[in-house]
Amino acid sequence: MVAKGVIRDVVPWSEARPYFYLRVRRRLAQDALVKALQAVDADLKHQDGVALVRGWCEADWEDDKAVLAWFESAQAKIEGLTAAYKVDAVGAQVGGLLARTPTRSRSRTRTRSRTLTLILTRTRIRWAACWPACPPTTRPSCSPRSEARAAGAGEAADDKRKWLPP
Repeated sequence: MVAKGVIRDVVPWSEARPYFYLRVRRRLAQDALVKALQAVDADLKHQDGVALVRGWCEADWEDDKAVLAWFESAQAKIEGLTAAYKVDAVGAQVGGLLARTPTRSRSRTRTRSRTLTLILTRTRIRWAACWPACPPTTRPSCSPRSEARAAGAGEAADDKRKWLPP
């Protein structure tokens, strides 16, 4: 079976339980992340999602224990990479819609596209600017105005409003 590439290792019976426990936990974490990416980008295949996560992973991909430890320790980095992927996926979807737009109405659509690109860019900046202050559950809805309210009035509120859209 190893020669055919169906299995990775021959596991001795005495080590089977911890081996498969780590293997299942790693695959569940990996597949949950891929499904979250697929929820944003419907065209993303499972294999492509796994390859994307593999590129993000800083641990040895063949070592289940190391990959699982990376999944647990790098939650902030994973959420940041996922948020950036979401912004890029939405931008790609908008670009695909614009490519299918008839030539006659493209001049009107270009202005809207530039506005949307500006909004997407500022959204990425907004996420980057509020990243350390926001808990993971509130990051997508986080806004500089709410941060300024949380920080209190004063210079912090003025500084954060500088990069808001007019």
